[in-house]
Amino acid sequence: MLFEDLPSDDESLSSIDDTDDDETYVPEPNNNILVMESDLESDENVEILNIEENVTYILPSPQKNRSSNRRKNPTIETLADKHGYLWNFDVYTGKSGDTTEKNLSARVVKNLSAPLQNKNYFLYFDNYFTSYPLITYLKLNGIYACGTVNMTRKHLPKFKDDKLFKQGDYDWRIDQFSTSIIRWKDKRMVSLLSNFHDPRNTENVQRRAKDGTVSTIPCPKVLKDYNQNMNCVDKLDQNKKSCQIDRKSHK
Repeated sequence: MLFEDLPSDDESLSSIDDTDDDETYVPEPNNNILVMESDLESDENVEILNIEENVTYILPSPQKNRSSNRRKNPTIETLADKHGYLWNFDVYTGKSGDTTEKNLSARVVKNLSAPLQNKNYFLYFDNYFTSYPLITYLKLNGIYACGTVNMTRKHLPKFKDDKLFKQGDYDWRIDQFSTSIIRWKDKRMVSLLSNFHDPRNTENVQRRAKDGTVSTIPCPKVLKDYNQNMNCVDKLDQNKKSCQIDRKSHK
């Protein structure tokens, strides 16, 4: 097993603390790969959805820190499909009482995606939501999921130093749940977690150097799929603007 040892039942996985931490796990080599090919997305019967965060700003100007925005402004977590239609949403207005909720981002994803279980859905989200326990939990409940991930999260394997990667280099690990983590170097490092991609699949992309020369480098297919499918909430925002009602204020 390549990731930190986790229980295999849904109830235990849902209780795991996956808040940010510096803990890492050094994996043993493993070449056994049993993954669901991402070509399933070409099936006409599948649905691709995104979960993203929208902040309604009450302050005079947005704060640079994302957690500060959440504390001071109402936040709407939205689940939308590739046509820009809203499927579900969750409104966060701040903590209730004196207790601080742990694993808030994972709880939001689990609540919004509960009706999607075991129905051939593909779910994409960014690194605010992505964690290893969450991706594994979704796989065990029949939801294909993929997202960028912050490498300071818990339960992630240790890779070589970022400085040792050259443009086009990539590395990956996979566990017994077919959850894979892929790291790729473009101008900067990109890290993704997926529970259905084969981390060995790559495609060629072109990059232009400062002197104008063009080179071809390998790029993991998981990154291409992520970039192509992370626009559902953007389409939702476009749909909202096309039928938005003017609001006038009086001093």
